[in-house]
Amino acid sequence: MAYRFNGIGTIYYGHRDKLQDSSYIATKWFVILYLPVVPLGSFRIWEEKATDPPLVIFNVISQERSMMVRPVPLNRTQVFLTYLAFYGSIAFVSSSILFCERFLGW
Repeated sequence: MAYRFNGIGTIYYGHRDKLQDSSYIATKWFVILYLPVVPLGSFRIWEEKATDPPLVIFNVISQERSMMVRPVPLNRTQVFLTYLAFYGSIAFVSSSILFCERFLGW
């Protein structure tokens, strides 16, 4: 399973190739500050919702979920799109700030 502490660890990103049984493919990543660094593999994931009523803590509903995962071949399209989404948005924001400083004098 994925585990992270203070933004460092592993996490599943992505939601591709959904099937009728509501399973989907996600890629497990090693992350630093929640930014994907290295893909560790792709997995088909089935989420099972708990049959118990939701637990309410401080007016926030927490629904316990268990996940079943099965390894599948690395989904290169998902890896590329994840890198593009995270680092492309960082590049866009950085270049926008640079543009505003340089040409607009902010």
